[in-house]
Amino acid sequence: AYRTEKLLQGGFIWEWCNHGLEKREGNVVYKAYGGDFGDYPNDADFVMDGMVFSDHTPTPGLAEYKKAISPVTASRDGDNLGFKNHYDFIDLSRLEATWHLVKETGRTEEKALELPTIKGGQTGTIKLPDGCPSEASGTWFTANFRLKDDTRWAKKGHEIAWVQVPLFKEGVLSLVKVPNATKSAFTVRESRGRLHITSPSYTSNYTFDLVRGNLSWSTEKGEIITKGPELGLHRAMTQNDVGERGEAPIWRRFRVESAKPHLRSATWEVKDGVVTITAKVRVAPVVLEWACNATMTYTLSEAGVHLHTKGDFSGTYPETIPRIGLSLNLSKHLDSAEWFGLGPGESYRDKQAAARVGTFKATVDELYTPYEWPQESGNRHDTRWVRIAPSKPGEHGGQAVVARMAKPFDFSLRKYGMRELDRARHPHELSELDGLELNLDYDQHGIGTGSCGPPPFEKDRLLTGPFEFTVSLLLE
Repeated sequence: AYRTEKLLQGGFIWEWCNHGLEKREGNVVYKAYGGDFGDYPNDADFVMDGMVFSDHTPTPGLAEYKKAISPVTASRDGDNLGFKNHYDFIDLSRLEATWHLVKETGRTEEKALELPTIKGGQTGTIKLPDGCPSEASGTWFTANFRLKDDTRWAKKGHEIAWVQVPLFKEGVLSLVKVPNATKSAFTVRESRGRLHITSPSYTSNYTFDLVRGNLSWSTEKGEIITKGPELGLHRAMTQNDVGERGEAPIWRRFRVESAKPHLRSATWEVKDGVVTITAKVRVAPVVLEWACNATMTYTLSEAGVHLHTKGDFSGTYPETIPRIGLSLNLSKHLDSAEWFGLGPGESYRDKQAAARVGTFKATVDELYTPYEWPQESGNRHDTRWVRIAPSKPGEHGGQAVVARMAKPFDFSLRKYGMRELDRARHPHELSELDGLELNLDYDQHGIGTGSCGPPPFEKDRLLTGPFEFTVSLLLE
């Protein structure tokens, strides 16, 4: 709006840094805010709204802001690329431009990108450079703009701007099929409310709880899934959710945070070396009558798990919900993620400008954003696949699990559970899980600006309604 309306100004920084003050309680040192000193009245955590944390290290918001005010943007028209210079007075000659291609199999080497003189406020057009196809499935044209020379505020090579343009039209992603193991069938035994599913080679062994609906998965090298996958509707609240115009008050009125899955029935069969379990699940809050009713179909083989989930809502349910997805408890050894999608930092459906498509890798600690008021964080949006593995080579037998969906999805890998993030008001109050929590989400509600502005735009709201998705979890 500020770039198209000539009489409009905005985008200014209201708060540069969080205003947390260091406080010591015994051996614990943390950044305190309103009310932590016995002060009344106070603004509580509303002073923790900066572009950098209290120690002046960047928040994800600073990267998002840099991308929002990027001085270069790009567009595509057939074989032509248009580059808009958003500076008012200077041309782009002080920047060095390069280009490369990004795809699932990796990225090409950077090459120089020759641009015409593009004066302030103008757009320059070039043909797609030699070596760049006009159409290529799952491929993004990427251009980077860096300083040619040292300046008083940054060194030569500092990235000023970047753009990515897809060279394809979005379609359904390939979902790896579970191979049939016709030569060796599973042994299925029911005992004390559980199905014990064992392969002759012990490559994969499963236990399905016929009372709670939990699936555990282990191999001869150790545990993989210790609990889940549970169908979930809640995510940890953010400062925007609980703000004056956030939707947390509505979700609390509908007790979304208490909605838990209940197994209503389960049937199973063994055919062509795979086991299929069909579970009817009701995800409902305490006291209230609304619910999410779903059928979860597990297809189990030695290679891994395919889980098809189809559901809808009944009763007087809320208009929106925080998320629709699966939560799994994993072995603590599976503590790193490699993924193809948006990265390297956290991203959400309405907070993803600073995230670029690529292949990224991070440990569970690196995936976490240490907000000084614990909340939902560390999500990666628009993921094509994620590989969960030990961060130390060879640990846990070196086994890894790759998750995919038929459409881009969200994932997070954390040491802390959602309820723990909702409970704590300072990072030192958080208690770690025994293992790790992996969330694979079909969809999520946007972040919005409800702390002191509007909630998410209509297109970024997660409306309650029918849903259907398939997840594959395969051993690598």
